[in-house]
Amino acid sequence: FAIFHMLVRGRGAPFPLLWVLFLAVLPWHFWLRMTYVRAPMAALPLLLLAVHWSIRGRVWAMLILAFVFTQVYGGAILFPLIPGGFFLAALITREQPRRATWQLAASVAGIVLGMIISPYFPTNISFFATQLFETGLGAARDVGSEWKPYETWALLIQAAPLATIWVACLTLRLRSALPASRAELGIFFVNLAFFVLTLKSRRFVEYWPVFALLSAGEFAAVAWRAREAIRPIRVRSWLRATGAVAAVGLGAWNLWVVRADQRPSSDVVAIRDAMEFLQENSPPRSLVFTDDWDIFPICFYFNHHNTYAVGLDPEFTRTRYPALWERYRRITRAELPAKLPKDLRNESEDPAIKYEDIGTIFEADYVLVADDHAKLFRALSDRPDSFELVYPDKSDRQPPIAILKVLRKKT
Repeated sequence: FAIFHMLVRGRGAPFPLLWVLFLAVLPWHFWLRMTYVRAPMAALPLLLLAVHWSIRGRVWAMLILAFVFTQVYGGAILFPLIPGGFFLAALITREQPRRATWQLAASVAGIVLGMIISPYFPTNISFFATQLFETGLGAARDVGSEWKPYETWALLIQAAPLATIWVACLTLRLRSALPASRAELGIFFVNLAFFVLTLKSRRFVEYWPVFALLSAGEFAAVAWRAREAIRPIRVRSWLRATGAVAAVGLGAWNLWVVRADQRPSSDVVAIRDAMEFLQENSPPRSLVFTDDWDIFPICFYFNHHNTYAVGLDPEFTRTRYPALWERYRRITRAELPAKLPKDLRNESEDPAIKYEDIGTIFEADYVLVADDHAKLFRALSDRPDSFELVYPDKSDRQPPIAILKVLRKKT
């Protein structure tokens, strides 16, 4: 908030505090993702600082900032979008093209240096490649929903207040008939780049709306400097008050939607109780075969006593263990009988996929099944020689969380 206020005030936008209040009307999904304890909470302020230093033409500051950004956030490729947008603007406006070139080069150098001087080097390079080209922008079939695009109508509804502000400011800006500056074009190109990314993957909504509002503020600042462009519109105190009330009202609605969406889709209490049971009644580090990859964080939060078959985004597992992931996918979806595709088989591997693979191939000791995997629960319950329900006590209906012990046949 402070950095955004510094930017709009430094660029001469009218009523800078009102622009800060306009942050409340950003899409509710932006605010939802900002409630997550994740690196973008630190990455976004650093990107805004990059805009500030790009406008001021600081080369060494961009190098240091890029280095820090690489240590803070895994998606280091986002950082060059800032100096890249200002570099393109400098080429068009012919304002300080040499300095803009040095800024872009320094940013790339800072990222390269940051990736080399890293406790994770060189495996961070392969992780980055997987995140960017396979599990991320590659949009694989099993990728997490955050990497998939929005439905058009959903995005339009969420972004309608922001789009209204942006279009209104652009209209006033075009009436001014002033030539575009490097700063104005640079912010516009940064906004455009993040908007394209948001159209590709919904997770970039955690960045784009702020740059869109910053671009609108820049348009307003230019129009404000050319008073003749907005002279027919008298900016009275009631108009500012109306804008503030609208921002507060929309912000309150955003907060209500975010609070409603924050409610977990899983039965957290049931998972906690199941994890406590496992912790008390299973050997240390015994392997739990979960019914899906995305339930792992909750399980791990309550139970470090056991280990788990899957925990990362599916594409990471599929990339390294394609045959094993195909077995896991078929088993958890209860899509059996099935066979491994020919391109995933090897000579020593049984191509048939069976529920018993949970114990023989995965070497799991327990299976955790939530009530949204009813087919899997029924399939395992129909095999009492291989799986025994140990939590909760036997009942006629599937419980919210069931734990089955893998029974190994004696040889």
